[in-house]
Amino acid sequence: MMVPHVSMLAMATCLLALLGVVAGVSPVYDRSHQITPGFTLDWKVSGEWINIKLETDTNAGWMGFGIGEMGSGSMPGADIVVCSFESDGVTPWVSDRYALDFVKPKEDTSQDWVIVSGTRLTSGGMSCELRRKLDTGDSAQDRAIKDDGMMTRVLFAHSTSGYVPNGDFAYHTPANRYLSQINFFNSDDPVQQLLNHPHYGGSADFLNDAYTIPASGTTYYKHCFPESTNSLAGLNTSIIGVEPVYHGATKAHVHHLVLFAHSSPDCSDYNAKQIYASTPGQLALVYPANSGVDTKNFRSYQVEFHYDNPEQLSGKVDSSGVRMYYTTEDTLMPTKLGYMVFGDPAVSTQAHQGTTHVAEQVPMGYSRYDFTCPSSVTADWPHDINIIADFLHMHEVGVSIEMTVKRGGAVVKTRRIQYYQFEMQNTVGDSEPYVIKRGDEVTVTCYFHTDASTGTRVFGLGSRDEMCMNFAVYYPAFGPTVGHYAGCATNYKGRFDWNTNNDYRGTWSKQTLAGEENLPRSFGQASSASSSGGGGSSSTVIIAAAAGSALVAVVIGAILYKRHNNRSRSNPDKSRATAF
Repeated sequence: MMVPHVSMLAMATCLLALLGVVAGVSPVYDRSHQITPGFTLDWKVSGEWINIKLETDTNAGWMGFGIGEMGSGSMPGADIVVCSFESDGVTPWVSDRYALDFVKPKEDTSQDWVIVSGTRLTSGGMSCELRRKLDTGDSAQDRAIKDDGMMTRVLFAHSTSGYVPNGDFAYHTPANRYLSQINFFNSDDPVQQLLNHPHYGGSADFLNDAYTIPASGTTYYKHCFPESTNSLAGLNTSIIGVEPVYHGATKAHVHHLVLFAHSSPDCSDYNAKQIYASTPGQLALVYPANSGVDTKNFRSYQVEFHYDNPEQLSGKVDSSGVRMYYTTEDTLMPTKLGYMVFGDPAVSTQAHQGTTHVAEQVPMGYSRYDFTCPSSVTADWPHDINIIADFLHMHEVGVSIEMTVKRGGAVVKTRRIQYYQFEMQNTVGDSEPYVIKRGDEVTVTCYFHTDASTGTRVFGLGSRDEMCMNFAVYYPAFGPTVGHYAGCATNYKGRFDWNTNNDYRGTWSKQTLAGEENLPRSFGQASSASSSGGGGSSSTVIIAAAAGSALVAVVIGAILYKRHNNRSRSNPDKSRATAF
């Protein structure tokens, strides 16, 4: 009996067809992002699937792209897929991976990326096209790509090393790694979204006027923009977004900035409203549709700058600040936004001058601090609130942070950053707001880790000191008689009312932890079952190359190793952070 001959090309095509793709058949990509000159990402979302094309014209043995944890975006906690050629330069391999530290990523239990096509470029670079479900169902080792209106932290890397068989890929070096932020469902960057707002009326800059940063470790400086000089004074508009503006030469020294709005003409009143906070690494904040912060009751604005100058350099002149985008005159957004700070916003745990109260010292090893706004406080609020975004904040030795909302003793919402990175802070949110009702209990929990390399740390305002708080954007905004702590702060004397706004009625506690296993981390655990994202459950997938064109494998993940082998945690390389 004659057995028909089946070519290797036909067999490869059938295999790819079974996987839901066809070699050489690519979608028409409708969105693109330039990672760096000569390195681009194209993509197309189709239903529950995403196709991507990653291409570099630089000589590369492998290249990579990763999805970071929301609110962090660093290598620890990142979703990874690794790929390159075998030693023959033709046969590709691909491996879905994840990272828990600045070390070689681990292989996923379930392999979810598949190759559509791949090409070796004449320049020595490569082009790879891949496909995966937006949500693979493997939440323990993959990051879902969500249409929630938030920017996704993405990581890119490549190596000039040669072919790397059997998954033994080499370190990319600091020069070949990149960080960025993408909305996979809206290609416009945040600033363009603001400029395209249907009621866009203009923007107003509130920038430092060539301020000389003192040659000292930590400086807090407040710059008032009085009614007589600021362009928003007298306007009846709504602020629809805020963009931090960093001066390139001093960007590394801006630890964070906070924007306040005042009802007085010269920032002299004590009932200022916080309307924005930012650290380097954030993009412009775009408020949801039909929402904003009305300006009609504000007459002056103040930006508080926290400068970090650990090397005590002199002659550093800063012109950083914020740019506010607003609607046309008399066009007000119906949903009124406000800022509320949970946790320890007054840093009650710092030392207090003129008292015997000393700064709270963070225990050596792993520790946990809980700052609670009790139900008796939220019961005094004028109404329930809806949270649209959270900015969870600690300093250098913070490793995990979360905010929990309890109702009747049961947890109804948890906002968590499992792998917190001081240098990679970012706003987090969902496609829909969550509700904090009157009578709910709200707790911000911060986890710290200190050892011989970090030295002793205490709570305070300095960059080497620690904090624990969450800046929440909410609606509908409380009236002007309610402070922006809204009763959820503590003070060093304990729980009692410290002013007429009842801003100091929270409580806090601490405990030491046995080790890293006590941190609230679930990412990186083995999947309970193989997902339906693509390539099955084997640890490494090899797909035969079609005749005439090599299918290339690509690293899809956070291939970012240790930022600097000799970098001290007390002197982070802030200059690599990406400004919002």
